[in-house]
Amino acid sequence: MLAIRERVLGAEHPNTLTARANLAYMAGLAGDPAAARDQFADLFPAYIRVLGTEHPDTLTTRVHLARMTGHLYSIR
Repeated sequence: MLAIRERVLGAEHPNTLTARANLAYMAGLAGDPAAARDQFADLFPAYIRVLGTEHPDTLTTRVHLARMTGHLYSIR
């Protein structure tokens, strides 16, 4: 699905970015916060370029990046 969106819409189309964010979020839910963090870190600059620093989707991505980073360093 992501490959099709990238091919049809482009790598930085908002719908493609949303698909990438959903995959990153699912990685975190599946118990892989390192993969989720890396995906959100790659995604965050694209959101800034496409939507700007204060767009709700950009801010949500920032929050998810912080949460996944926190999960990696939390005391268990």
